[in-house]
Amino acid sequence: MSQTPNDPLPPASPPTDETNETEPTDEIEPTDETEPTEPIGPIVQEIEVVPPVVVLGGQNVKVEFQVYLTEPAVLQGRLLSPDGQATDLELKPSDDSDGAAADSAWSAVRMFRPDALTGRWRLVIELGGNQVEQEFQVRWDWLRMPVRITTNLSSGGIDLGEAIEVTGTVEREVKHVWEPFGHQIVSLPYLTDARGESYTLAQVDAGADGSFSALAEPIAGGLLWAELELTAQPGPGTRSVAAHITVNDPGAGGDRAYYKKRTFRWPGDGWLRHTVEIELGADGSPARRKATGRIAIFHSQGKTRPRSGDPGVYAPIRNSSDGRGGDIGGGRYSVQTRRPGRGYYWRIVYYDPGNRQRNASGWMKDPT
Repeated sequence: MSQTPNDPLPPASPPTDETNETEPTDEIEPTDETEPTEPIGPIVQEIEVVPPVVVLGGQNVKVEFQVYLTEPAVLQGRLLSPDGQATDLELKPSDDSDGAAADSAWSAVRMFRPDALTGRWRLVIELGGNQVEQEFQVRWDWLRMPVRITTNLSSGGIDLGEAIEVTGTVEREVKHVWEPFGHQIVSLPYLTDARGESYTLAQVDAGADGSFSALAEPIAGGLLWAELELTAQPGPGTRSVAAHITVNDPGAGGDRAYYKKRTFRWPGDGWLRHTVEIELGADGSPARRKATGRIAIFHSQGKTRPRSGDPGVYAPIRNSSDGRGGDIGGGRYSVQTRRPGRGYYWRIVYYDPGNRQRNASGWMKDPT
């Protein structure tokens, strides 16, 4: 599809209450409903990187890493750069006054030079045969060279619940020659027509050749574009041409999805477990049937509850070709996603072409 010369950021329209999706009223309160499990020894409970976004200027930047375990243990850590190169990270017990080798809190410090690679870095912790990763971003304070980002986006319409596959390329200019700018972070912002609010629908890393592909699912009409997460503030060439997307809801009405027994489980192996039972039925009717469609998972941008109308950030389901998951029988679903951190909010969206295209749960906080 060819691009159209649309302005990525036109003046925002006055906020209205118009939207294709209403906030669910049957939300489950964020209680700890995790399944009981046998003790499995110490696990990584939380990893903190300070600052979470490292901005490179003319001086070295100090980055601190904190790792918290459920009980004292010995662990190992290493850093993975955006191009996959690994370096050991010397973690030390936060309280080594007693001389013990094991501890439940570990820390390390690394200085990042001004010429460090930009993109998504990962702290990898090895404990008890499991690996847990914590991502963080490294950016420039200002644009150091000309860049550009091109996509396949073009204006058009979709049905509610339909995802748009966005593909594109990130390049930089070196000695007057454009070349691939690999391993950079690309986000897909979306500016709604009705509310004039901007949301991030997805985020993906470009490959070594600068190419990227991501799915975005707008739930109301607006502008969609790709943006390079390279500098502290957007610079020339860091945004693609925007496309205006019209969202049509052909499945208004139909049965509603009811979400029961939503749980989270964090066994410390790097994957957050989501379980839920879904039933379908008309509003106000006790008659319900078990769901057989597919689900997708979305999380909040940060640790604050998303605003009404915010669809959330798409979190691909593990071992799924399309990022969505099917039922395991009896309307029950059990899927796994990466966890960006503790305390995020999550929602489930149920898809059933024979009923409604899109049926969203409320937001629920991960208590693990």
